[in-house]
Amino acid sequence: MREAFGNVAFISKVRLQLLRDLGAALSPFHAFLFLQGLETLPLRVRRHSDNALQVARFLEAHPRVSWVNYPGLPGHPSHSLAAKYLQGGFGGLVGFGIRGGLQGGQEIHRIGPPVLPSCQHRGRQEPGDSSGIHDASAAESGGTIGDGGDGGFHPAFRGARGH
Repeated sequence: MREAFGNVAFISKVRLQLLRDLGAALSPFHAFLFLQGLETLPLRVRRHSDNALQVARFLEAHPRVSWVNYPGLPGHPSHSLAAKYLQGGFGGLVGFGIRGGLQGGQEIHRIGPPVLPSCQHRGRQEPGDSSGIHDASAAESGGTIGDGGDGGFHPAFRGARGH
């Protein structure tokens, strides 16, 4: 092929094959943004973990919270493993149950910002936002408790709209 079409054909083949195998090349601006994000990633992950630990400690002491699931808390069943393997912190995700079950969770979600002032109550979020989602009331939740599709989640995460 190179003999028939010259260097342009060879260059096109190499370029297109690389695009196929490796993906498109970033523009200089997007490469800059990617590197900026990569350079600040350890700082952002550490900050997420620190904030989640503070939130988990706050929730653990809150009278309207029945349980908190966060591996950074000493009472968590996997705390010792998390401390061993998660060297940069315990992550940014905190799960918790509200006293009063489904109705209690719906009430807190309805009241919103006065109870959880730093959380936005929505399903999607922008980078850097915190969100509070009452999973049992979410449109995506479904199934029944004990149907085998619970993934080992706490029962408060499994029950949906009276199921």
